[in-house]
Amino acid sequence: MDAPEFDRAISTRNICICGLVATWLVSLFCIGFASYSIHIGENWGHRLYQLPHLASELLPLIFNLVVTLCADCLGYIHGTSLRWALWRENRLAFNSNLRLFTGARKSVSNSAIVNAISACWLILTYTGSSQTFLYTGGSNFGDYRNAGSDFRVSINNIAVAALGIGLCGQACISTWSLWSAEIPTWSSNPLNTTLACLRLGLTPRLRRCMLSTTAKDEDGAKTPCRSQTAAWEANPTVKWPTWLMWILIGLCIGWASIVVGLTIQSYGKFQASFPLGPLSGGNIGFAIAGPTWSVDTQTLVSLLLIAVIQSGLTLGLHCMELIVNISRDEDAWRLASRWMFSEKTSKQTGAQIKYSSIKSALTSWQTVGLLLFKALTHWFFGLGITLLGVNGYDTASFTVTMRALPLYALAACGIVLAVFGTWIVCRKPKGPQPSAWGHLQTLADLVDDWDTSSTMMYWGDKGLNKNGTRHAGTSSLRSNVGRIHFNELYE
Repeated sequence: MDAPEFDRAISTRNICICGLVATWLVSLFCIGFASYSIHIGENWGHRLYQLPHLASELLPLIFNLVVTLCADCLGYIHGTSLRWALWRENRLAFNSNLRLFTGARKSVSNSAIVNAISACWLILTYTGSSQTFLYTGGSNFGDYRNAGSDFRVSINNIAVAALGIGLCGQACISTWSLWSAEIPTWSSNPLNTTLACLRLGLTPRLRRCMLSTTAKDEDGAKTPCRSQTAAWEANPTVKWPTWLMWILIGLCIGWASIVVGLTIQSYGKFQASFPLGPLSGGNIGFAIAGPTWSVDTQTLVSLLLIAVIQSGLTLGLHCMELIVNISRDEDAWRLASRWMFSEKTSKQTGAQIKYSSIKSALTSWQTVGLLLFKALTHWFFGLGITLLGVNGYDTASFTVTMRALPLYALAACGIVLAVFGTWIVCRKPKGPQPSAWGHLQTLADLVDDWDTSSTMMYWGDKGLNKNGTRHAGTSSLRSNVGRIHFNELYE
């Protein structure tokens, strides 16, 4: 098959490079700022800023959103290089893959070891961002009944350093991937990826115009189905991320409930209050300190402990990326038959072979929603467990403090994400168009016309075969395809 030229998405690559450069600057600034502050002795007990309570809580949320954008940009570069590393090893089955848990054998920048290191940098990044802003109060600040007038916010220099190192580590790996990998196209479009694979040697199989991804061992004539196979059946990789999210929710609810019990035991009652910051229902904490430990040592050890706890949340959200991406891959393909279900001509849009991946992501409610939920959940985590100074700003005295209400809010966000993810992997797309879920070989089998002169691709009935069966396929012209005949055989 002589496939036409595919979109190399150079503009997407250039935007990624700009994001990479910006992340390098942010990481170096964080490292430089933290190093200077630690060098001159400006630890987190100094330079306290009094802010309105609500403002002090929203500031970390905005900060987490910026960090999430940087991390996602680096992840896109690393994930794109992984896709084509797997292709060169004849192991690329789906357009979207679980980046940190899928290792390439020949590409060192995408190997299992480097992926594990990248996961550590990612966890360190979000731990630093969630603990950058610290709350400090007077001697009774642990008691929500007497706190309020002494509320202050300060900057944790050790957390800023951790954030900078985490971003710098990820930026190193993404830079390595950018310059060492051979990337034919930077587009995330599954149709464009399939077209690139066809140009590079992928061979479409015949007589499979009505067979979905799960029909690997079938061929020949088949009558159309009114609903298609779910992602759960098509891509087994999505199963354990779904279960992981539900397990993390259970652990979070249990954790918050224990904090409520300890709060009642300490204060005699639990009082929920808003906003969700240090005054929300009392504080339960513990100190991590040795007899001769400096403040920086205490802070560093505390951050490492928090990083271990936060690792489950960070990796769980990373797994949600796969579920969102395969859903978008399927939606991009199913646009080809939307005209069958649309009565208005203005809605008869088809699938696009070429589009801007950045614009597509920014206009996708699934991607934008996941981005916001990432920032939101890490914000709730930072409110739920953080470092808190006590005893009149004595920098040698602080605790790792836990608050139940933000932890319940974190669990609520997790439930929303888990329900959404479960719905995605279990839903069965409606209509006769076979589901692909980003499976490249299936897309190569189903698309029989790769005319790129038009911006749209339509799927439907294309008439009778010589043996009396019917054929379904694609065309750049809406008039070349018709409605599917459900009672006839297609091949």
